[in-house]
Amino acid sequence: MSAMMFDCPACGGEAWSTAGEGTSLIHFACRDCGRESAALAYPAWVESGPRPAAYRAIVDVPAQPQQASKLRLRLARAFAKLPGFCLADLERQAVAGLSVWDLGRYYAASDYSDGTQAQAEQAAAQAGATLRFVLEK
Repeated sequence: MSAMMFDCPACGGEAWSTAGEGTSLIHFACRDCGRESAALAYPAWVESGPRPAAYRAIVDVPAQPQQASKLRLRLARAFAKLPGFCLADLERQAVAGLSVWDLGRYYAASDYSDGTQAQAEQAAAQAGATLRFVLEK
């Protein structure tokens, strides 16, 4: 593991990368509060150019706990390899009992390498769920 560090968005403490180095989606964990997060890291040349619109993939959670639990497992399996998805975030949302889950950031452009709406929709269909995409500001 390298010395790649981030500031934790929850507490401001030091967060160290745990996975994804060498890609644009890097997972990291805070040494102070233990929160796990993901960050998009772009080379300088990517930052200077226009990026396609980013959307958050949102799924409505069934009201019955047993159905919600089954959906969580199916979504975790279907989204596991998609960039933009962080299993720890899904687990945290499920434990909090939220009525909607945010499954990560996806882009409208089909040629963008960090996960597209089409990939997310395909994964959701495998899990038997329907996504809503909310434009990220």
